[in-house]
Amino acid sequence: MPASSDTCTAPADIYRDIVDVFRLQQSLREHLNILDHLESRQYELAADLLRIRLRLSRNPRP
Repeated sequence: MPASSDTCTAPADIYRDIVDVFRLQQSLREHLNILDHLESRQYELAADLLRIRLRLSRNPRP
């Protein structure tokens, strides 16, 4: 089955219109920060940050 011209668009091009790149980068930094605290055995702080992250994720951000 030949590929249509619609499938030539790179996935990054598709998601750029859907995902706020700044928000995605911010989210990744938050996750890495939580992982850093876990790696440093700061479990309570990591848990608190994760709870905050989960609460904020319930509400849509601009």
